[in-house]
Amino acid sequence: MRVLIAFLIATLLSSPLCFADALVWKVSKGKQNLYLGGSIHLLRPSDFPLRPEYDFAFNKASVIGFETDVAQLMSLDAQQKIMQAMMLPAGKTLKSSVSPAVYGKLEQQAQRSGIPMMALNMFKPTMAVLSILQLELQKMGASTDSGVEAHYSKRAKLAGKRTVALETLDNHIGILSTLGEGYEDAFILQSLEDLKIITTEYAKIVAAWKSGDENKLNKDLVERMRVEAPEMYRALLVDRNRDWANKVDIYIKSPEVEFLLVGAAHLIGRDSLLKMLQKKGYKIEKVRLKK
Repeated sequence: MRVLIAFLIATLLSSPLCFADALVWKVSKGKQNLYLGGSIHLLRPSDFPLRPEYDFAFNKASVIGFETDVAQLMSLDAQQKIMQAMMLPAGKTLKSSVSPAVYGKLEQQAQRSGIPMMALNMFKPTMAVLSILQLELQKMGASTDSGVEAHYSKRAKLAGKRTVALETLDNHIGILSTLGEGYEDAFILQSLEDLKIITTEYAKIVAAWKSGDENKLNKDLVERMRVEAPEMYRALLVDRNRDWANKVDIYIKSPEVEFLLVGAAHLIGRDSLLKMLQKKGYKIEKVRLKK
């Protein structure tokens, strides 16, 4: 579930903000360039304003990119698609998809979170985990409405800037809906372990992102994901980073400047999008504003 948390948010301890860089980079090849920013998908209103480097990249760009179409993702049609993709096949239930011991632990957590197990029983383990996680984060005041993507999607619309998506909504939903398939028990158990510390972890997640502490993010989030949940690590990070690196090849050739916002975990570690772009010959520079 650390992978899941990374997908929804991103992780860890930080140093003072004044000594750190924001997770914003300039990517260039010759005279062509674009910007990449690491995002947190769920934030609290109190987490604003964002670091000024994000606004710098936003102002430099005429095109703003997201992992998927933010406005479409929030639509009723998209929500219905997600629900359908997350439903188990006819004749199968969540209870029949996992061992009795694991189901019992999940049921106990659902009760603590205030979610009737009956409401989750027709869904895949991923949906059950996401439902509990999002509810716990909402109790802390965090939501996608206050996330980085929502913030810049609204600003792009007001500024008349074109938006693009790195993956289609169907692909995005497909990735989410297949998480945990084939290792449902392990997926749920890891998720429940992380939920125990989510209240303290979330504060660290946001602090780490604000401080741009890549070393701690890599050690305590990305590498831990790679070791503890290699299947999800590959599906959520590596495969998508490889696809997005190819998309950058296309975007950077356009006459416009793009600012692409992706989950912070995609930009850190050995298999990061930035590492893949470096291997393709791109110059990567941290955006640093004069104090």
